[in-house]
Amino acid sequence: MRYTWIDEFLLSKPGVTKDLQNDWNWLRYQIGGKMFAAICMGENDEPYYITLKLEPMEGEFFRQQYEDIVPGFYMNKVHWNSVKPDGAVPDELLKDMLDKSYQLVLGGLSKKKQKEILEGAACGQIADSEKGASGGSGDYGREAAHEAGNTCGGTAHEALSCCGTQCRECACYGTMCKGCNESAGKVFHAPEGQACPIYECSVNQKKQKNCGGCQNLPCDIWRNTKDPSMSDEEFENNIRQRVENVRKTC
Repeated sequence: MRYTWIDEFLLSKPGVTKDLQNDWNWLRYQIGGKMFAAICMGENDEPYYITLKLEPMEGEFFRQQYEDIVPGFYMNKVHWNSVKPDGAVPDELLKDMLDKSYQLVLGGLSKKKQKEILEGAACGQIADSEKGASGGSGDYGREAAHEAGNTCGGTAHEALSCCGTQCRECACYGTMCKGCNESAGKVFHAPEGQACPIYECSVNQKKQKNCGGCQNLPCDIWRNTKDPSMSDEEFENNIRQRVENVRKTC
């Protein structure tokens, strides 16, 4: 197989696990217990297909463009596609297809499950950063992890949502959510196709950058958008921090 990077590439994605389905001799890559990619192997453990999921129209388009992409082997042929491991499909295209497969399967999980997976993966990455800080103290490791989460090519204020959340510190950012500002408030926890109620009030209706200038802060809208995974005490502390964040921008 010429795509020697594939195992490392797939396992680098947040929350991905791998197992071997012995009956089929398939290496399966899963997110939340759901397969999004597989390397199908023969009797000598030589790969003969890489299987992944795509939107039906996109899958059909790629099949017409590349003879090495065929309907999913032993899978639903509307949604799944198989790529020959020694064919002519460009590496970057295959990576893009695998990314889309990951996002499709992740997006099919409940929002609660998605958040659990991504936050768990983010905690593991921060722990690794602390352990790997070269020759420094634990405080240095924590500082490095904090900086990595806050800069990402922009200032902290650029990633600050209207409710004072630092989007780039959220485990969902860049995977299941583009961020508050980038998505015009249509974040992952908002009703389908609608802006978050806080964004709708402050930005869409009052034409403000954020809630920092509101005299009613924190209002009932803030309190009605509680993260169900937080305790009451955690939520109050979260509100206080977010109020402080938006006040600093005024």
